[in-house]
Amino acid sequence: MNQISTQFVAEHMLKTGKQYSAATLGLELGINSKVASAKLFNIRVSSKYKCLVTQKPNRKIKVTSIDGVTISKGKLWDLAIFNKPLNLEVIA
Repeated sequence: MNQISTQFVAEHMLKTGKQYSAATLGLELGINSKVASAKLFNIRVSSKYKCLVTQKPNRKIKVTSIDGVTISKGKLWDLAIFNKPLNLEVIA
């Protein structure tokens, strides 16, 4: 069984820009909700990741940066290779 890394999950979350619960993340990535919950916990408590966290119950997490980078590697590759616009949002 392939392991999915916390880094991969965080990159996916940053790229989509969506808020995720363990259930929604699990469905989108094809992993069970216990694994998704563990990844979300790692993201939430690590200083490597910056995120917005809603209160319990039904906590949702949105990754806003990874190691200070606010644009996912996937979006940067899209810009470099395919010249796709970044569609950056201004956060006030």
